[in-house]
Formats: sequence, structure tokens, C-alpha cells
Amino acid sequence: MVSATRISKIVGVSEEEIINKSLISFIEREIRLAEADIADIRERYNVISKEELYKAIKSKKIASHPAWEDYIVWKNKERYMGDLNRWDNAPDHPELHTFPEHFHNGSDKDVKESELNEDYEEAIRDILGFIQRKLAEYGKKK
Repeated sequence: MVSATRISKIVGVSEEEIINKSLISFIEREIRLAEADIADIRERYNVISKEELYKAIKSKKIASHPAWEDYIVWKNKERYMGDLNRWDNAPDHPELHTFPEHFHNGSDKDVKESELNEDYEEAIRDILGFIQRKLAEYGKKK
């Protein structure tokens, strides 16, 4: 199994940086894939929003099969993207006290001040603890 320690030694970058960049890359990739799936559905039915797709199905402008399944996929992709929480420091929320650091609480619309510790190792522990709590929540939902 490949470890952050091994990769760190090979590329000469700290383990913390490897983990941080890996998490960011994973989240960004998942968002891109979900957005691409939604874009495919938009194009397939020539609609802008899932609400427009819903109305077209209900009014029988679009055949219900497989449109209903695609509508459900769209809703699930949006929910999935909403569940992807992330911290970043892009300078796009100057109104926040912790600018440029901030936290996306499940969406680009729900942005909060970052509460991450300034110490890098503590911040990684905070993030891993957050992930553990989220995984526990998901386990309870199933």
C-alpha cells in the first residue's frame, strides 16, 4: 500500500502537504465529475435546471422514461456536491473575519469563517476528526 510517508520521501514534500493536496484534489475531482454528469443531463433534455426538467416531465413535453431516472440522478449529484465540505484560502470572501481562509459548508453558497488551527499538524487533525464525524453521520443515515 502506498503511504503519505513514502510519497513524501520520494517527492521531497511534507506528509501534511501530500495529505492536504490529496484531499483538495479528491474533492475537486468529485465536484467536476458530478458537474459533468449534470451538464450531460442538461444537454440531453435541453434544460437549464432540474426544476425545468421536472416541469417538462410532468407536462409530458419529455418522455418520463428515462427522464425521471435522470432527474433523480441530478438531484443526487447536487446533494452529493452539497455534502462535500472544504476549506480553502482563495481570496473570494473578504467579508469574513478569517479572510482569506474560509470553509464551504457543503456548498459554494454556504461559506463560513475557517475555524482551523493555525498549526498545520493540528489543522490536519481537525480535518481528519471532521471527516470521521461525517463518516459516522453517514453510517447512521444508512
